[in-house]
Amino acid sequence: MKDTIVALQVDERDNFAPNVQHILTQYGKNIKTRLGLHNDDQNQGLILIEFAGADEDLEHFEKELRQIEQLNFKTMNLDFK
Repeated sequence: MKDTIVALQVDERDNFAPNVQHILTQYGKNIKTRLGLHNDDQNQGLILIEFAGADEDLEHFEKELRQIEQLNFKTMNLDFK
């Protein structure tokens, strides 16, 4: 199991936040930390997630996220060893 940071930017937040929330709920067992920020002026949301799980879990999570056209995301692994 490894930890990955996932940054999600949701455009058209009012319309697509429920779709994103549905995916996040599905992977709730893998989400250790979640921080949500919103920009009302641009109707955008930024969600930072600490995702823990096997590579396969992360791949499935990313595949689900790609289904939402108004969502951009980046992942990064931090290794401080």
